[in-house]
Parts: sequence; structure tokens; C-alpha cells
Amino acid sequence: MFDLAPGRMVADHAALIGDAAGTVRPHTASGTSKAFGDAAGLAAALRGWTPTRPLPASELEHWELRRLDRFLTLSEAGFDLAVRSTLGAQRGSRFFGSD
Repeated sequence: MFDLAPGRMVADHAALIGDAAGTVRPHTASGTSKAFGDAAGLAAALRGWTPTRPLPASELEHWELRRLDRFLTLSEAGFDLAVRSTLGAQRGSRFFGSD
């Protein structure tokens, strides 16, 4: 079992949220709360924006940084849960690398 960490969540005119942005171990039971947190934060970052105006780059960057930090915290918690409950976690590389 591996966590898949996102490198970015915002690019151009697209944003990845929920499990599309990155996955963590299922025993964190975080799928719904992660998706909700991503969507609520993205909505706040875009509050007041209209398609006739440039995207609020600074707000989107702050949203992305907060969510990436939350993702890493959640991944660490899931890894620790796996180690403590003997679900096969081994110390070492936590993230699946795509290179």
C-alpha cells in the first residue's frame, strides 16, 4: 500500500481535489473530509471571482500550500496507523514514485 503525494493541485485553469489530488491509505477514512476540505477551501479562494477577471493566483497558491500541508499530515497519520496496527507498513519510503 502506498500514498500518492500530489506535486501540485492547481495548474492553469484546473484544480485537483479529493482523491484526484493524491491518495492516502484507506484506514485514515479521510476520502470525504479531504474532498470537502479541498472544495470548501477552493470556493473560498475563488470567492468573488468571475470569468471576466484574472484568476486570483495568490489566493489559489495559498489554498494549494495549505492543502498540500494537510495532505502530508494526513499521510503521516495513516502511515503511523499502519505501523501500529501491523497493516504491513514498513519504515522507509512512504510515497509511490512515478519516475
